Amino acid sequence: MSLQRQAFALSVMHVVDVVQPLVVIPYAAWILGPEQFGKFVYALSVGAVAATLVDYGFHWTGQREAAAARLDERALARLLANITCAKSALLLSVFILGLCTLQTLGLDRPLFLAALTTATGNVLFPAWFFIGIEQPWRAALPATAARIVMLGAFVVLVRRPEDTVFATALQGGTPLLAAAMSAPYIARLSGAGFRRVSVSSMCAQFRGGYRAFLYSVVERIVTTAPLLMVTHFQGYVAAGQYSIAEKFVGATRPFFRVISETFLPRIAYYARHAPEDGIFLFSKVCYTLIIGAGLSVFIYFAAPYVILLLFGHAFAAAIPIVRLMSAIPVLLNANLLTSTLYMFNFGHEKAWGYLVALSLLVFFVFAWAGVTSGIQPVFAIPLALIAKELSVLAVSGTYLLRHILSQTSPGSIAPLRLQKAAKSRPRSNPG
Repeated sequence: MSLQRQAFALSVMHVVDVVQPLVVIPYAAWILGPEQFGKFVYALSVGAVAATLVDYGFHWTGQREAAAARLDERALARLLANITCAKSALLLSVFILGLCTLQTLGLDRPLFLAALTTATGNVLFPAWFFIGIEQPWRAALPATAARIVMLGAFVVLVRRPEDTVFATALQGGTPLLAAAMSAPYIARLSGAGFRRVSVSSMCAQFRGGYRAFLYSVVERIVTTAPLLMVTHFQGYVAAGQYSIAEKFVGATRPFFRVISETFLPRIAYYARHAPEDGIFLFSKVCYTLIIGAGLSVFIYFAAPYVILLLFGHAFAAAIPIVRLMSAIPVLLNANLLTSTLYMFNFGHEKAWGYLVALSLLVFFVFAWAGVTSGIQPVFAIPLALIAKELSVLAVSGTYLLRHILSQTSPGSIAPLRLQKAAKSRPRSNPG
């Protein structure tokens, strides 16, 4: 499947993932009322955390392994079966832990079970696998259809505040419905693999995925902690202003995920079987920086007008915040290239894991330093986010620069010659 078609399939899936909640949330607020809507949103947040724990780092490591072994059906079956069993074990652990801490979580049992529907669906619907073998339409079609069906079911079936549990299950149940649609193919492909699952093979997946799990946890913290910190230090009004500004940066994240899921499988395959081709493709992906820079420029100049148009002058205080945060998209784009695509795939995964942990430390240190030095939290925390991304870029960019210099050192092949050779010979066929 061509990279253009993969990008289109992934774009459709992620656009629907963004748009569907934008329709559901206002409707849910109107039907459920303030108190039950608060429970609904909180339960979805708990479900998102549970899904992060259950997914572990398999979205990244499983995707990479599937890409490298895409021509070996037995290896693919074993990989799919092992990761499904490993995620099932994590789901059971989260379920037991949740039942033991229901009072701490502030959820009753039915609402907690409803919140686990997303994590359960992610165990049974291996979107990472379809992306890894470069058949993203197998993920995009059922996921998009499930989103649409669940939207219709939500509007038809959620009619009163007492339907909070049902609303949570419907909104979180998209992966379950997508898994049901894909069940025949998944069962046929992974059936033989389950006979080869063992405790040792599952543990091997856990060992291989812990750095990617750390990455997922850090990303979850970085997307949720800033708002909580602003609320704690400056109150709800400032949190509202910050939240509006952050939405513009958040709207760019699906674009970067499309880039990652389009190119990571192909680069991972080349990194294992034809490294020169992988570097050549990586150099082509670097042109996406133009789009990342364009998004940053657009946010800086256009976001203030959008804020005034949609929210009014009461939220004008969000304008300087969003202009400060406009630097983040281009940095996310650069780090996607140097960290996720290069370091993760070309033999620097251990350093990549340390870098992920270091970046979180950088964020908290800069946030604390900014707040304690008298900078308003709504500005100190975005500055800390920028510092985090710059630290990742500095380290991962150094690794990439060392690779480039090693290719231009005496006795090595220069990058230009590498590119010409890659252009002149038949391309390695990843399937």
